[in-house]
Amino acid sequence: YTIFAPTNDALDKYLTDNDLSLSGLTSTQASILFCRHVISSRRIFTDGQTAGNYSALGGNQLTLSGAWDDFQISTQYSDAGVVPDKDNIQCSNGVLHCINGVIGN
Repeated sequence: YTIFAPTNDALDKYLTDNDLSLSGLTSTQASILFCRHVISSRRIFTDGQTAGNYSALGGNQLTLSGAWDDFQISTQYSDAGVVPDKDNIQCSNGVLHCINGVIGN
């Protein structure tokens, strides 16, 4: 798996901007939010140039471009790239990238 996890600040901003609270999310809303940030069966690292389109669990197409600490993630709905805060954290069954935003629709 590849997981793009929003930082606490990014998630707080998203929730505030959308008049939501973490405790007030329905299971459907939480699932949709989670699925936007996970690419199944792929370990995507940003070691060197990264470019390509990938499908998130929720069906959104994520476009990755850049290298190392300056790669960006955008979707078919938004050109405003989300960038990493911490990247390439290797886990037992995947890789984790902490990002400075929430991946949109």
